[in-house]
Amino acid sequence: MANREIAGRSGSFHASLALLAAASIAMGLLAAACSALGGGPSGSQAATPPAGFPVGSWTTSISREDLSAGGLEGDLIDQNEGDFVLTFEADGTFQQVQTSTIGVTLREPIFRGHYTVTGDEVRLDPEFPVHYAQEGVYDVVRWQLDGDVLHLSLASHGDPIQVVVYGAHPWRRAAASGLVGTWQATVTREDLQRGGVADPGLLNENAGRFTRGFAAGGTWTMAQESLDGSPIRNPVFRGSYAVEGNEIAVHVDFPTEYQGDERYGWAVDGSELRLTLVEPADDVLNRLVTESHPWTRTSP
Repeated sequence: MANREIAGRSGSFHASLALLAAASIAMGLLAAACSALGGGPSGSQAATPPAGFPVGSWTTSISREDLSAGGLEGDLIDQNEGDFVLTFEADGTFQQVQTSTIGVTLREPIFRGHYTVTGDEVRLDPEFPVHYAQEGVYDVVRWQLDGDVLHLSLASHGDPIQVVVYGAHPWRRAAASGLVGTWQATVTREDLQRGGVADPGLLNENAGRFTRGFAAGGTWTMAQESLDGSPIRNPVFRGSYAVEGNEIAVHVDFPTEYQGDERYGWAVDGSELRLTLVEPADDVLNRLVTESHPWTRTSP
């Protein structure tokens, strides 16, 4: 999948297949792998992959130099560099997540869809973003597994971006993170008031039981439940993330009015997760929800 703007297109199956490794999805599975300039049939629906296919999450990193060597320039370099996680699920679906390493706001950091394996080739048909499916975009990628290293190369349908993302470097199996799983914390009105929040509407909107889920493929969700039946305008948030040492780089995709990048410190101690807001440092409400209490693991 790749964020491309070639031949009048606004984007393409981001070259993140180079993530086929995990890179956003996963994912960030993320610069691109499924956009096909030549169009083509929409492909078959998701099916169980054959034995030996590299189900799981794979990661790779694409540099500005990699893209420049592939003949790309300008915005196409900015939108397609970064860390990618490409995840192949056992049910025949995939996700690619991309995380910029230069602080660029990515137009399409997540791709999702289904894949079909034929011998040493895998066809990726994106279903999200939806315009790729509507355009009949897909990629056909040749794969070869060598232990925990996955070699990918564009076989057909694609463009110079996919050539780089898939083939510039081998994809490596993503290590499981202690962050993956579901975590819960309860934030009360009193917690918010101690932090200086007095507005009744803000108290209603930001108090509650919060459940955060970090998936192995590089996506996250957070759901909020009111403790007293007060209406909550935005009870669900979701997006992509990448673990960078003791920090988490988070991108919010939904709700759209909150789209943007955030960064958190994290540490796991047994069944507790402690999060600290790093950026944006001046977001008082986010800090109170994030830091008022440790988060308790509710599922692996």
